[in-house]
Amino acid sequence: LPDQDQIYARSLLPPKLKPTTLIISDKKRGLWVFEQPFVLGVVDVKNRMSVLRLSDGGFAIYSPLAATPECISMLQKLIKDEKLSLKSAWFLVPSSFPEHHESLITWREVLPEARVVSVHPKINVIAEYLFEGSKAGGAEGQLPVELRKDLEVGVLQTLLLRELIVCHKPSGTLFVSDSGFYINEEYSNGLTKGITKLQGIYDRFVTPPFFRLGTDRKEGRALYGKIKGWGFEKIVTCHAALVPEGEGKEAFVQGYKHLAAGGG
Repeated sequence: LPDQDQIYARSLLPPKLKPTTLIISDKKRGLWVFEQPFVLGVVDVKNRMSVLRLSDGGFAIYSPLAATPECISMLQKLIKDEKLSLKSAWFLVPSSFPEHHESLITWREVLPEARVVSVHPKINVIAEYLFEGSKAGGAEGQLPVELRKDLEVGVLQTLLLRELIVCHKPSGTLFVSDSGFYINEEYSNGLTKGITKLQGIYDRFVTPPFFRLGTDRKEGRALYGKIKGWGFEKIVTCHAALVPEGEGKEAFVQGYKHLAAGGG
């Protein structure tokens, strides 16, 4: 085996070394979040994978990380320790961007029982379930029946982004992959900080301007209203700072208000 923080196959994305850290462990509400360095290294934005316990004893993995031996071992230990059922195991691919599905081939070898739910057809494995279209009211009907008790879902479609936004009802948590960034002192370096300050989005939870382009006004308003009505109190982003307990709903309302206004 390669070093514990090395991906099995050559990664398309830097950094080469990807040590894994468990940053949230909420056994009571069934939420575990793992983090790895992303692109520019340790002091910058991250990449995150969230494990969501389901009512049937299974689990869903939102945005699988690089499948390093270390990460695989940590996930397998979690499954064993928490007695999570492999009979109801799911991978949720929330975006077409490669960091959210680059290691799926390896993950499917590790967890062959798991089924894949994807928001985008162009990933490197065949998804058993594929969300099609972007109508705000249509995503629920495409979600596998086994997941509907625990998850709320919506699809955000813009010119550059197609994203599956998920609410895990048992933990009261909203998950966004690329549409929501919260760049602050902890999750930035000089370059990231400078760019986001110029854009007026530093130290705020917000959708970056380039990911707002091409949003359908009617669908954007409908999606905003739907998510606003979900029961969440915190937000886990895939790349930047987390929005803490008690601040999630207001952060979404302000950070995605461009949708309410009718698009980008």
